Amino acid sequence: MKLYPIDCEKRLWNTKVSRGFISGQWGGSMQASFPPIGKDKLPQHGLNDFMYLSDEFHPAAPRRPGAPGVWIDESAGNVDWEGIKRVFSKVQADPALWTYQGQYELRHARSLTREEWDAMAPSVRNTWAKKICGSGWGTGMRIKIYALNKYGKLPTEAQCEEIKARKLYESIQEPQLQLALKRGDELMALYTMKCVGYDKVFAEQVAAKWATWTPPPQKSRGKRKDNPTDSKVDRPTKRRKVKVEDDGHGLASEDEEDDIGEADTEIKIKVEEIVYTPRGMKSRPRNAG
Repeated sequence: MKLYPIDCEKRLWNTKVSRGFISGQWGGSMQASFPPIGKDKLPQHGLNDFMYLSDEFHPAAPRRPGAPGVWIDESAGNVDWEGIKRVFSKVQADPALWTYQGQYELRHARSLTREEWDAMAPSVRNTWAKKICGSGWGTGMRIKIYALNKYGKLPTEAQCEEIKARKLYESIQEPQLQLALKRGDELMALYTMKCVGYDKVFAEQVAAKWATWTPPPQKSRGKRKDNPTDSKVDRPTKRRKVKVEDDGHGLASEDEEDDIGEADTEIKIKVEEIVYTPRGMKSRPRNAG
């Protein structure tokens, strides 16, 4: 795929903004990949096509406006995610800042091969494994892995219901999930990202509003009442938590310990070699696990 020709000033390309700013101005969750815009903001601008890509999950995300990219999904090709998206990529980690890359057509192409999964940086594989095991949208994959380990084949609908009802899938944790992906028992889906446009008016609004934006004051949590046992009990020191960007497809993320430290997050996939293959409709509920 070639670069999409974008005729605008470089200052728009170089505008980096926070998720808090975008959420405050246009609405939507500050963690979800596809945040739905609330009723308070949507009538103001009519935009409900936002998509956010973090390199913790998507090392082949578009690197500059108009550039092609690849989006990874834990499902085997859920066409619910196809369509034109208003794409932001995270371009800075600390503080986390994002750049508007353009309007992208998202299409399911194929599954990630075992070799491609294995070639990804350990930090990316670990992030996916942790998030799949810690999020409701990863339940489906864990159910299938449990069934493959127990029955040696994919589960029937009745078996799926039993495994889910009895929460047997909870025995599938990060090591078991990593092994299943390494062996090819489960495959991640690849979606091509082709830039098909650039909303210059929107980009100008982002740059102009960001230049004068002041973050709202943080809400005060108030003073904690003294606990009479505090002076008698040595409380363990809590480890500092940081946010890891969610790929929960519209679900808010939870706090996760920061285990993203490697600079080598390149995925060995040539975007131009991924060809879109039409598939039949195979939808699933947005929040299905």
